[in-house]
Amino acid sequence: MKQQVKKAIAMVSKFLPMQTKLSPRAAHDILQNYSPKPIGVCWANNKVAIDYDLQIIVPCYNVEKYIRQCLDSILVQRTSYRVLISIVNDGSTDGTADILQQVLAKTNAEKIMEVGGGYTVELITQENKGFSGARNTALQVLKGMYIAFLDSDDVLADGAVQKMLDAAFECNAEILQGSWYTFSGEKTENHIIPKEGVLNDNQGIFSGYPWGKLYKYNVMEHFQFPEGFWFEDTPLSFMIAAMPYRCAAIKDIVYGYRFNPQGITATARKKKRSVESYWITEACLEEFPIFSLSYDQRAYEYLLRQSLQNEGRTRHQPYRIRKAQFVLTAELMERYFAGFKTRRPAMEWVEEALRERQFVRFDLGTLGI
Repeated sequence: MKQQVKKAIAMVSKFLPMQTKLSPRAAHDILQNYSPKPIGVCWANNKVAIDYDLQIIVPCYNVEKYIRQCLDSILVQRTSYRVLISIVNDGSTDGTADILQQVLAKTNAEKIMEVGGGYTVELITQENKGFSGARNTALQVLKGMYIAFLDSDDVLADGAVQKMLDAAFECNAEILQGSWYTFSGEKTENHIIPKEGVLNDNQGIFSGYPWGKLYKYNVMEHFQFPEGFWFEDTPLSFMIAAMPYRCAAIKDIVYGYRFNPQGITATARKKKRSVESYWITEACLEEFPIFSLSYDQRAYEYLLRQSLQNEGRTRHQPYRIRKAQFVLTAELMERYFAGFKTRRPAMEWVEEALRERQFVRFDLGTLGI
């Protein structure tokens, strides 16, 4: 029923050709005055000092309720690999720091080991820099042949460390994606990767999140998460996934993602900073030349899909804000992708609305996103 309604709206919107008169300059001023564009960048020069098979980066901020379960989900696993757990306490003001000290002392005292492998824990304490800043602190020195990210309110699935490293080393993967599950209370839902093995095309396979994956150190050597932005994971799917890395996937469930009804993902739509979904899209495109990326068909199709994502994330924002965001997205299409045509029939109406600057049509067509 929902799909039928959306199709009907799309049909009606074709007869609403009213072209938006708002100029890109005016649209930029409106968005900038409403929620300024952060200045973080993705390019970095991280140091490489490999001492471990895997470095798991765990950023922490006020997670006393979850952090012990998070770290235990790693430490209970047996592995033949050498694993470094890099915990970054990002200026926590609750009991997180005390719990981290307890885990550090216990782990180093017991030296949880297997033949040839085991865990080492390092604790980095800093003033609050935000989620990206915490991850980036650990990325400044790459100590693992592979890098993994674990959010401090999530967990690793049983056997994830051994399974992922076995698969990554076997096929010499530079990026490895595993399946995952989401959970909230007692409710869980599995998300199984549709393919496994070495991938020729990772589109539709890789999630847009940093977790549930292994990245070979070279993938992260010149990358950092753009500080100051919400939706800081966007560059991974927009930029990193576009690079010619050797990618692979396994169907094994390796990660548990906790749905937090108070988190940014669940609450962003009602906040001004939801427009950073557009700002980070723009920022990624600006950095394409630095990463030697091309403004090609793949990037064009991604921008069309991202325009829908951005509209959905800002649906509760004022009409004039969404209109300004639309105009700026249309300007990005003209600046970087003049003459491109989508190869996806389902995206043709999106393309037409943006090319013709028909915001009313776009707005109606995205109802329900």
